[in-house]
Amino acid sequence: MTLSAVDKLSKEKIQQLLAAVGQRGGQSVDTDIEAVEYDWRQCQYFDLAQCQRLDEFAAQVADQCTQAFSRLFNRPYEISIVEASQNFAKDLFDPETESTDCRIAFGVRPDDAFGIITVTRPTALAWTGQLLGGGETSDEDRELSTLEESLLLDVAAGLTNAFSLAYPPADLSPAAAIACRTLPIVWSDDDELYRIVIEAKPQDSGSSSQAEFIVLCRQLEPIAGKDAAQQATLSPAEVEKAILEHIHDIPVAITAKLGTVKVDVGAIMGLEVDDILILDKKINEPVELLLNDNPFHHGRPAQAEGCYAVAIV
Repeated sequence: MTLSAVDKLSKEKIQQLLAAVGQRGGQSVDTDIEAVEYDWRQCQYFDLAQCQRLDEFAAQVADQCTQAFSRLFNRPYEISIVEASQNFAKDLFDPETESTDCRIAFGVRPDDAFGIITVTRPTALAWTGQLLGGGETSDEDRELSTLEESLLLDVAAGLTNAFSLAYPPADLSPAAAIACRTLPIVWSDDDELYRIVIEAKPQDSGSSSQAEFIVLCRQLEPIAGKDAAQQATLSPAEVEKAILEHIHDIPVAITAKLGTVKVDVGAIMGLEVDDILILDKKINEPVELLLNDNPFHHGRPAQAEGCYAVAIV
């Protein structure tokens, strides 16, 4: 029976195959190859193409925030993106460190929030001070007054509306309260979050301030173009089966080595038709089968279907 080189293989045979195909020493490596760094410790919820779509989305959020700030503060503002990244919740929030940041949850409904807006307390005081017409405050450590909290919620409403205009799947609104020293949304350490950091700068001033949008990655799937079918969770057995089925279809080249002979250059130059080269193998010795120049199997010379062949021994 004649077997093809890509016939069904057992798991053990595949492991032997992969070991034999290992990279040969001395191979040159192209140092100009472009590669994307992959760190399994970092969140990889979105792929490169999806991240590019989210960069475009973040730019739209910045444009909407520019208009919102210009209306709120009655002066021209420029909003730019400082960072747009995917993270695990444990990398953004340290439970051991007490934070004084002001956080406002937002979402489709107050009881179904999927993201938060975060600003530092000095930024919150600076924004509310501008709205009150008194400029930036010099006391950055004090608590916000009731009036300042109300004004900060107005700013949060403007930011939420700006985000919502760039996020067409839903009409978003902010929560009615500000959370300080606590998170308004309970996230587990392994929850995958997308973080957009914006910088707000008045066109007539050199000072700037920052704010953050932090949302669950899955909420941005429609924007990123992430197909729900891609998210199917496979068991380890299903993953192994899929890999093995893929390996079965990979073509490989097998070389049959009849033997070798060493001769000097003069003899090579003097070779003529009907000259005979005696190889280093006896007639009854098996032929070597090589996979990527590594011994893989042994066989005996044969013929099949009008072609030279090797019968595995």
